Amino acid sequence: MRDLVSAGDARSQLQAEIRHLTKEERQRLLVDAGFTLDIPPGQGLAMKADLGIPWNKLRTIRRQGYLHVQGTIIQGFELHRWLKEWGLSMSSEKKQRVAAHQLIGDNLEAESIPLTFPLKRGEEVRAAAVCYVPHMVDKVVSLLEENEKYTLCMVL
Repeated sequence: MRDLVSAGDARSQLQAEIRHLTKEERQRLLVDAGFTLDIPPGQGLAMKADLGIPWNKLRTIRRQGYLHVQGTIIQGFELHRWLKEWGLSMSSEKKQRVAAHQLIGDNLEAESIPLTFPLKRGEEVRAAAVCYVPHMVDKVVSLLEENEKYTLCMVL
């Protein structure tokens, strides 16, 4: 029937029908149909970075749907359940780490240096990890060249 109504362009007809649904109806349709949307590794990595979640906590959230912090369960981190509820699927940690390595490459170095941390009474000096990009200009130029291949930006 859709082929007849759309004069052979059933896909455009289906898109038009879906656009006429309300937001709630579209969301319910996706859930009822069992569609899942895959979040690519780069986007999952960006989300992890934006939320400031380290790998070990993200792993806990993905497995359990919540996070323990100092013996307290934080229910606001029910990411796993929320993703499933909305039909979203994140790339595996391995794929996200591969994406991170492709972005960073060998351009990130880390070392442990003594830093001063405030205490309730005074200060404490202890070793802390510090990361930096030793060849920032080279990294920026390589990223610009990479983006140029995809016409995302142009190097002048």
